[in-house]
Amino acid sequence: MSEEIVSLERILEWLKKGKDKPETFVDLRWEIIKEERGADDKLTMFVATHQAVPVQLLVLDLERMDAKMKVIRLAIESNINTIDLPPEAKIVLYRFLLNSSKLPLVKFYLFGENHQIAIATDLDKRLLSKEEFEEALAALLLGYMYLGESLPDQLREKMLEASQIALVELVQRWYERGVDREEALKNLVKAGFKKEEALKLLSLVYRPRGESPLTM
Repeated sequence: MSEEIVSLERILEWLKKGKDKPETFVDLRWEIIKEERGADDKLTMFVATHQAVPVQLLVLDLERMDAKMKVIRLAIESNINTIDLPPEAKIVLYRFLLNSSKLPLVKFYLFGENHQIAIATDLDKRLLSKEEFEEALAALLLGYMYLGESLPDQLREKMLEASQIALVELVQRWYERGVDREEALKNLVKAGFKKEEALKLLSLVYRPRGESPLTM
């Protein structure tokens, strides 16, 4: 029997299609945008966002970099810089990142000049089902929360700040697409925000007539 390889397009369709009454993270209707990175924009990735999830999910097809790698990588970049941490704090942090045995499906790594923290899971396209994809996505988000609970106070505050910025950027995209304030409010409340929290978030972008929206 020949193996069925799950395409990147099918995975993106799982994320975009969603359900009216989602029960899992995959069943949310994620917004997907294409992004080019690296020298000469040779690294293509897809960035998925949803108002109920305060982080961006990165989806990469590693086969496009190496034909032998039948792997889809899901990742969350925390935007938490560790380069300037005192040596003692770095040792504690790196020990945690290297000994994340409570999260066997995911791995932590550092990237960029400022040694930012990221978390990822690699999925074999030859064995992947939608259910396994959902388990991996849930493990990734759980790992991100576990990271937040384990960070020193200073880094935990930065992580919270980065999550808030991601939410504001999502609302900005709605505003730029012409989504009105009432519809945006419904979206946030449906995602689980309290009305007061949603209104406070919207006030950063949906400004009174004559005022410019906040830019990040």
